[in-house]
Amino acid sequence: MAGTPKKKPPARRQAGTPEPRSPKPKKVKTLTEILRGKRITAIGIRYDARDFKIGAKVPRSYDWIDNARTPKRLPGTSSIFLGQGIDDEGVIDTPDDWVQINDPRIMRVAKANDYRFGHAYIIAGEDRGAGEDSHEILIGDAVVIARLW
Repeated sequence: MAGTPKKKPPARRQAGTPEPRSPKPKKVKTLTEILRGKRITAIGIRYDARDFKIGAKVPRSYDWIDNARTPKRLPGTSSIFLGQGIDDEGVIDTPDDWVQINDPRIMRVAKANDYRFGHAYIIAGEDRGAGEDSHEILIGDAVVIARLW
């Protein structure tokens, strides 16, 4: 047909050029890999508007005064206290019991305290003291070990 552009022939691969590879799927880290070399003395539930992957570092929280964020950083990430440690199988050392990371009681606690930021995670790191809210703990060098929603 007149006025119809011709299709371009497919590009030829030069001899000796390797075939293009499809990207490898990203491997999800195991709990053992995430916690290796870390000093874990605190486990908590973190509510956040940001979307974190399992194994991601969670930045320290800011100090808030009268519902206004200040430029001052806290010594850790704010979270709701769950426990003092965790083993390689995901069993959390809570004040009353040893609880599996997927125990329905954790979800009940998370829903009861929901800050409505869109996402909820279980984070682990070093205990950096209590926060100002009820059951709040500050966790230093916090990493995401589970995603609740």
